[in-house]
Amino acid sequence: VTTQSAQVSVDQDSNASSTTIKGKDLDALSDDPDELSSELTALAGPSAGPNGGQIYVDGFTGGQLPPKSSIREIRINQNPFSAQYDRLGYGRVEVFTKPGTDKLHGSFQMQGITSALNTGNPLLNKFNTPGQLPQTQPPYHTIFVMGNATGPLAKNASFTLSGSHRGIQDNNLVSATILNSVAPCPTGQSSCNYSIASPAPQSRTDISPRIDLQLGEKNTLVTRFQYEQDDRTNGGVGGLSLPGSGYNSSSSETTLQMSDTQVLSPRVINETRFEYQRNSATQKAQNT
Repeated sequence: VTTQSAQVSVDQDSNASSTTIKGKDLDALSDDPDELSSELTALAGPSAGPNGGQIYVDGFTGGQLPPKSSIREIRINQNPFSAQYDRLGYGRVEVFTKPGTDKLHGSFQMQGITSALNTGNPLLNKFNTPGQLPQTQPPYHTIFVMGNATGPLAKNASFTLSGSHRGIQDNNLVSATILNSVAPCPTGQSSCNYSIASPAPQSRTDISPRIDLQLGEKNTLVTRFQYEQDDRTNGGVGGLSLPGSGYNSSSSETTLQMSDTQVLSPRVINETRFEYQRNSATQKAQNT
């Protein structure tokens, strides 16, 4: 028997799904920014509305997640009813990065999968049968490098430089039935089975320098620049789409973010943010 009945409260401290990840808890998460984004989205759960959850990095949405070594703290579903955001905060992930340090620090990491450890596709590695074209599978592998460096610039300024590069040598599997007029069939039939692995390499590179400037005892200015380049070759091939329908694509994103934090009193903090973003994308067919 209890004297206090259960009550519904909008207090942020009463949010049972609120989670804060920092310190050693970050070690359990993936080092890969793409996998880390998927893990955080799964931890946040479903969001309110059809657009899904959002990930904020130092108050800004969009962009690439920073390296895990640069993350200070991650807050999930913190105060869903905050007036700071434009919609209900279920499914919201807030990532806070570390400022620059007074001594030079850095880290470097490389991981990958060599082609010798990858298995071949069973549709391509079987013996040729009458009415089927020869099959070959190019080698495929993955390599991912990332690193960051941080240190002082002056007595009241510090820098952080992070970046990563991902190279993926992948294959698109084509399994279709083609006419003899497209490619000569081994037995001279009007049509035959066509199975092939078409190389589809892709790469993505991003670099993100950041400068922290202490303008006063209660005023901090943070400036971050980010550039991301994504190149893909032989896209649009696979399934029933033959290699002749392939295309090359390239996209880039340039982002400039500035954040000024002023501590006006023990109870009042003013944050002013500015963001400029420019996206560009090109796509060119290989067979015109």
